[in-house]
Amino acid sequence: MTQPIDAMDDGSDTFAETDEEARLREEARLNLRSFGELQVDSFAVSEAHGFHDNDDFERFALRLLEGAGVRPSSTAREALQVLVSGVGPVWEELQVTKRLLLIVSEISEAFEELRVGHKVSEEYESETKPGKPEGIPSELADAVIRIADLVEAHGGRGATNLGHTMAVKQRYNESRARMHGKRF
Repeated sequence: MTQPIDAMDDGSDTFAETDEEARLREEARLNLRSFGELQVDSFAVSEAHGFHDNDDFERFALRLLEGAGVRPSSTAREALQVLVSGVGPVWEELQVTKRLLLIVSEISEAFEELRVGHKVSEEYESETKPGKPEGIPSELADAVIRIADLVEAHGGRGATNLGHTMAVKQRYNESRARMHGKRF
């Protein structure tokens, strides 16, 4: 049995979807909703491993002072507050930029896997780090984890649910013209 799908906005003919395809589509939507849980978990793991130690400029500056053996006085703390009020927003942008570039680095690592001849579906264990998964799927997983971490860290903890956003975006994309009106 098939279920009709509304005609695409580009005027193309209506097509039919099997019950199995409909079930898989709904399953995918449910998985996208649970992506929000991955987002929270990704942040928690990266925070536990020190990837957010420098997110807050004031804490970062205090750690630098303490590391240099300087115990800031109340006057120094007040001066630091003035500095934080000016530097804080720029610092936040730098942290987001750093995380975006880390996402790009994971995509680059996936590209390198392809360049050396690995297939997209090929997963293997590192020869130098036992238990460490390697391959394009592993690098893409790292990119998704970093994306989820970025959204949770800088989108306001729990304020942005990437799974929900992905489901909304997918529904919108389903309404778009074939290949979004582009050649590729």
